[in-house]
Amino acid sequence: GVYAVGTEGWLHVLWEGGSRFLGIIVLAYALFFQDQRYMYWVSLSAVINTVLFIGVNYVFWGVPFKRYSWESIATIFHCVIVTVFRYRDLLRSRKLVKPDQEQYDALWKQLTEDEDSRAGIDHLKKVAQMIGLDDQKYCR
Repeated sequence: GVYAVGTEGWLHVLWEGGSRFLGIIVLAYALFFQDQRYMYWVSLSAVINTVLFIGVNYVFWGVPFKRYSWESIATIFHCVIVTVFRYRDLLRSRKLVKPDQEQYDALWKQLTEDEDSRAGIDHLKKVAQMIGLDDQKYCR
């Protein structure tokens, strides 16, 4: 028994640990370089970990779901929760901005309706170009 674990158990540990290594590297990248693609990297980490863990299960037990990767389950749960709350907050913020956008659109329409206002806007655009503000992309 001890000999079998000592001689064959190391292979199991190596495979199981190695299957998590790539997912951990991707997760570390996501945590270190947090940018707008953070959730994509975290999700990719969970997918990689799950797929490789299914492979380990299949190699050692002959069935893909003998054991579960709790790290992957927790990561996927985290991704779902963050995505749901982010979507909810985006909807709320759009509702808050909508009246301001309508007011801005009405004012802009009023400004661009008559010829004098458009001439004033064109003059401001030329002034910004003359002093170099549009080179820095200050004017949109």
